[in-house]
Amino acid sequence: MGLGGAYFPPRIKHSAYGVYLSLTGEKVRGIDLVRCGLATHFVPQERLPGLLTTLKHEVSADDSTYEVWQIVDQSAEIAIKDKAEENIDEINQIFDLNHSHQTLYAKLQQSDTQFGSYARK
Repeated sequence: MGLGGAYFPPRIKHSAYGVYLSLTGEKVRGIDLVRCGLATHFVPQERLPGLLTTLKHEVSADDSTYEVWQIVDQSAEIAIKDKAEENIDEINQIFDLNHSHQTLYAKLQQSDTQFGSYARK
């Protein structure tokens, strides 16, 4: 993990998810950034040109941040489930910050779920 990578995990909504990301090297992309609290919006690539055009033509220096957010909200993706969200309870249980690394490893080895198998790789 690089220097910047150490800044973000403690700021993630679910602290155990930050530990999970730090220890597994799993990448957070797209809508997952919004779910874990590292981004405010996710706009899919195919909607970006339209959003940029709208912002360019409809936003002036006099507009409030709220007015700009309303425009961005119209292009933002509605949350969809991913494997992290589907498994957040297990992530919180295994990667709890109050556990020693030995306990974390033991809990991961004991997991008989598909996620546990995936996380052990």
